Amino acid sequence: MRMLRAVLLLSTVALAVPAVIAGTRVTLVHEARLKLSPAARQVLVRRDLASILTGPASTTGIATKPYPSLERELCRRDVIEVSYAQIGSGKNLRYEPEGVKPVEVQYRYLDLPGSHSLADRRKACASLGGTESAWVSSREGDHYVSFALSRLAQALVDVQAGAGVTLHCEDKELDCAAAFRTAARKVSSASRCAGTAPECYQYFMGDWNVTIVVEYPGNTRQTTIKLAPADIVVT
Repeated sequence: MRMLRAVLLLSTVALAVPAVIAGTRVTLVHEARLKLSPAARQVLVRRDLASILTGPASTTGIATKPYPSLERELCRRDVIEVSYAQIGSGKNLRYEPEGVKPVEVQYRYLDLPGSHSLADRRKACASLGGTESAWVSSREGDHYVSFALSRLAQALVDVQAGAGVTLHCEDKELDCAAAFRTAARKVSSASRCAGTAPECYQYFMGDWNVTIVVEYPGNTRQTTIKLAPADIVVT
């Protein structure tokens, strides 16, 4: 609870955001709160934050409840990590919260059949609230993450069908298709490839770094999947 209180206190800096940024008028949410005292506004914003900070917690961070992203195929949650100052030394050493690190955004790909409403998506996302695994971290934003995860889902279909896909593994004796199917269950991050290739995405999947490139020669989709062992980090 101490950690949560620290997050709620630190988050009140949002109240200092001006109404006009770079010449663009910002529409205020709860504009009526401007008529309240600073103390009253702080109570309301703390209450709002407490209502969404209901996801899994680590020793120093906590996730919001999942909610629909800007893209129809995605749920997302935001992970807030508290930064701490080291105070004192030796037996008197302690750590006190002093800030919030950049928010980490995590995604889950929705596989809802047919058309679905915002209410359907909100319900589907809410059902993921207690899960800690299978969330994909990315700094790319909702739009590109939607492409990355939809391309991954399509690649799994193509590999299963054995059509329109080429797989490359550094280990020539490895069953590359089986390795990819297994790895895809452990995807934890997604990003666009560096460079100019418009349909190239990179993923971290357990023990593998995976690159998926989608091209359309002759208006036919051709997917190339490359698996390389992930770098071992010694801590």
